[in-house]
Amino acid sequence: MSTFYTVLGLPETATDDEIKQTYRALAKKYHPDLHPGDAETAKKFAEVNEAMETLGDPAKRKAYDDKRAADKKRAEQGSTDAAAMARARAAAAARARAAAQAAASRPYMGTAAGAQQVIADARRQAYNDGFAAGRQAAESARNATAETWKKSADNWKREAEKSHEEVEILKAALEKARTRATDAEASARRLELALKAQTNAAENAKLGADMEITAMRESYEERLSIEREARKLSEDDKVRLSREVLRLKEELAAFKAETAANNSASE
Repeated sequence: MSTFYTVLGLPETATDDEIKQTYRALAKKYHPDLHPGDAETAKKFAEVNEAMETLGDPAKRKAYDDKRAADKKRAEQGSTDAAAMARARAAAAARARAAAQAAASRPYMGTAAGAQQVIADARRQAYNDGFAAGRQAAESARNATAETWKKSADNWKREAEKSHEEVEILKAALEKARTRATDAEASARRLELALKAQTNAAENAKLGADMEITAMRESYEERLSIEREARKLSEDDKVRLSREVLRLKEELAAFKAETAANNSASE
């Protein structure tokens, strides 16, 4: 009978690493890209993937192994029950034949009809005994099968309860993750608002700085203009003073000449 283990060519005791290594090798071997148009290879590739999907997951693998064990046990129990019923029917038939033979061989002092009645009663009793034995065997088989099914149901119930607990744990983890995501989103919005406020403040500060720089530039240019005018006035004053000095020198020279002339005339 084909199983996921036989599909991968592994024993049921294979480790997780062996399963993964074998899967990678078979997936590479039967990959459709390497065998275009090959239906058998594509089918084999799908079977390998299906086997890996179950055996590659520890929880799914355990459930698969438990189900196979339960099926095997039920099959063995069914074979045992069928054999028991067959033995009970054979024993009942043997008892019926023995009873009929004993009744037929027993001397009867009455009529032939009475003898036939005795034989018929013996056969009926043997049949009833065989039927009772068969029914008892059937009830035993039914009870054993019911007990097997009950144990399997209990196992599945425990697995379901365990899965339910795992689902509840996952739900709680998901709720925590959602809460953290909500908190992170709120923090992101707060950071965004703070960044926006900082950006506005920086833009306002830049605008103020630009205005101050403009005012300083205008003040500096005005001061430069004033200094230029001041330096220009100073140059004009120098020229005027130089001319005034030359005029005074000329007047002094003329005065000296006039004085010398007057002195000569007086002599």
